[in-house]
Amino acid sequence: MDRFAEEGTRKDASGLGMKNSVVEYVQNPSLFPTQSTKQVVLDTAASLAAHGAFCAFCGNLGADKKCSGCHWETYCSVGHQKKDWPHHRDW
Repeated sequence: MDRFAEEGTRKDASGLGMKNSVVEYVQNPSLFPTQSTKQVVLDTAASLAAHGAFCAFCGNLGADKKCSGCHWETYCSVGHQKKDWPHHRDW
C-alpha cells in the first residue's frame, strides 16, 4: 500500500494526474468529510472498470502488460514489472 501512496497516480478526464482516492482516504480520511469508506471504494472500483487494470507497482490505471508467470498482475511498463519483481516473485 505504501508504494501506491508514494507513486500511485491516475489520470482524470482532463489528463491531469491525481492520487488514488482510496489511498488518499486511508492516509487522511478528513480529505473526504462527506464520503464513506464504502463510497470511496465504490467510486474507485467504477473508475477501474472504466479504465481497465492498474499497475501493480505504481497504481496507474490502464496497465496492459501482464506478468508472464502468474498471468494475474498487470503493469504499465516492463520497467515497473522489473522493479516489482522482488515483491512479486514469491507469489
